[in-house]
Amino acid sequence: MFTKTTIIVLMASMVAIAVAQQFFNQQPPNMGGAIGCVVTGKKLYSHGNYIRDLAEDEFKELKKYKKELTAFKKKIDEAFANAENLERTNATIPPMPLRPAMPAFCSKSDTTMYIFTGCTVQNYKVYVAGKYARDLTTKEKKQLDIFAKQIADKPTPAGNGTAPAPPAKQINLDFCTEF
Repeated sequence: MFTKTTIIVLMASMVAIAVAQQFFNQQPPNMGGAIGCVVTGKKLYSHGNYIRDLAEDEFKELKKYKKELTAFKKKIDEAFANAENLERTNATIPPMPLRPAMPAFCSKSDTTMYIFTGCTVQNYKVYVAGKYARDLTTKEKKQLDIFAKQIADKPTPAGNGTAPAPPAKQINLDFCTEF
């Protein structure tokens, strides 16, 4: 027979597993809050930097995500509220619901932040100590795009016996210099 404490510990463990899933599954990571993807009204921010206004289809995606997130939170609340009933009846703990995937606009190229020594680059803008410094030049934008493609195409160790591709020519990204 489960005690109330045991059920609470099991439920807390399931919540921890659900949160961990967000970091180890194939979906984009949950980077909500001040360090990730934030929307206010129709304004999209990433890592505290204004990116752009959401397109109408993205705003619909946001509304859908909020609705799914509300349903997810309700299921979690119901599971905790039902913990005592599970203890009394010695019932099996139901499976943990999956948290909805973050909206796709949170992981597009314009929200990706590149961290370099001395600065960060996001949405083709250079930031020093979190403050806007300048826009990238056309040449620098092309270099960043090539770099991003190299990172995206980089083979990951999958243990499938295939040999990794030879490394591409390294691009010198000189967006800022720290002394």
